[in-house]
Amino acid sequence: MNTPHPAGYFVPLEEERETARLIGFHRFLTEALGGLFPEHCSLQGCTSLLDLACGPGGWALDVAEHFPHLKVIGGDTSPSRIAYAQAQAQARHLPNVQFQVMDVLEPFPWLAASFDLINARLLQGFLPAQQWPFFLKKCTQVLRAGGRLRLTECENTLTTAPTLEQLSLKHAQAYQRVGYSFSPSGTGVGITVALASLLREAGLSQVQQHVAGIDFSAGTAAHPSMVSYFQTLLPLVLPFLVKQGVLQEEEGLQMIAQALQEMQATNFSGLWYFRTVWGTTVQEKE
Repeated sequence: MNTPHPAGYFVPLEEERETARLIGFHRFLTEALGGLFPEHCSLQGCTSLLDLACGPGGWALDVAEHFPHLKVIGGDTSPSRIAYAQAQAQARHLPNVQFQVMDVLEPFPWLAASFDLINARLLQGFLPAQQWPFFLKKCTQVLRAGGRLRLTECENTLTTAPTLEQLSLKHAQAYQRVGYSFSPSGTGVGITVALASLLREAGLSQVQQHVAGIDFSAGTAAHPSMVSYFQTLLPLVLPFLVKQGVLQEEEGLQMIAQALQEMQATNFSGLWYFRTVWGTTVQEKE
């Protein structure tokens, strides 16, 4: 049996299906949101970049390839995914990117003022709500003066599929039970609402945002990819929902089958909302 993330990450870290999902999801998400930096941020003066919870390294590898002047480091708690990312860096001849095993919940293994930019996407699956301020403090410590912290998070999908909506609510309830949710009602994840305030409370300034929505309704370009995504994701998430007591396994399997069927309806509509927020550390006084 695989060991889950120490914070309770709801999918076993060394699960091959989860690694495959993350690889495919990076490609889909990057294209759907409009590129590696859909907010069109300037990288002028940026020489070093850290990608936290990088998984199989897709984002870090692509950034290293598109911006060869950058020194890119990716960190993740999964040894197998770090090994995969390192192998990909060698295969793609990218000497400017490195990967190492680390845990965002532990002290960072880098010196103060080591990076110009820190990126992190979708930490909500393993970072408890109460841990966010401590995590952000560690980020600001390893950022240089005037460095940028960039975070991307999402909410659960909104759809016209009744059973998928029920599963979404069960997921939100389970998140609340394990302390990951920012939603007082437990009806959503809530992290996107809190992101900007969290950055300001961490002392970052010039906080800005980029909001994007992925329309995966029937007939859209994103629909087939999202159906495939849920076919992989929902069975992986089910043990987490069962463990938190919001679903029984047999009931969950039936709901998953029904939800996937509902997504094939010709009048199915779905939207997935993402928010990217970034801010800068205080510039040193001359």
